[in-house]
Amino acid sequence: MKGKEQKRLPPFSIEFEVQRPGGVGLLKYGFIRSSDPTVREEYKSPIYRSLDPFYPALEMLKKLSSLVGSSCGTHIHVECCVKEKVSVYYHAIFGRLLEYMVQHRQETSDFWGRNFCRYACSRWDGRYSAFNPLSDYPTLEYRLPRFRSKEQFLAVLWFVRRCTSILNRKLSTENVSPAELGEEILHLYIRALSREHSPAPELELVERHAG
Repeated sequence: MKGKEQKRLPPFSIEFEVQRPGGVGLLKYGFIRSSDPTVREEYKSPIYRSLDPFYPALEMLKKLSSLVGSSCGTHIHVECCVKEKVSVYYHAIFGRLLEYMVQHRQETSDFWGRNFCRYACSRWDGRYSAFNPLSDYPTLEYRLPRFRSKEQFLAVLWFVRRCTSILNRKLSTENVSPAELGEEILHLYIRALSREHSPAPELELVERHAG
């Protein structure tokens, strides 16, 4: 069951933005330093196929969390083979979730690490949409996350990987209602909210053994 679950969840990578210099500790974990005009520094992670190889870097992210300022995000890219369909059905798929998040702003901020902004919009805004299917990579980019704590970020990862897995699986068939898919994603998100304060080992256990 462990192997089946890990294969089912798509690979992911992150972009860790900081407002002050000091993130070089991430380089030894395979991160690459890049530039972004909106922040001081940005570090792009390797591609992770499970949480296990991500945990050492997660400890470093925790140490560097004080460098994450108000203009920073911690974007997550999740492998997505149905990006075009996500773009076409964007409002049906994410509309209910985005509406819920706008109506629960404090909850949204607590879970994702921040609220909507010009670089992670609650409305469709091309590549600056909170859930961006127009990235330059074969991924769905989640632009809203901001790293605040290990537990918070693991809960976000739990959601975004499962959300993208659902999209990959169900949008690959013709017999799917985008509106019903949107309801399923909203229900998944509500489940994820309860995991934000769960300890990291429990989240890993869920990844390995839950269906």
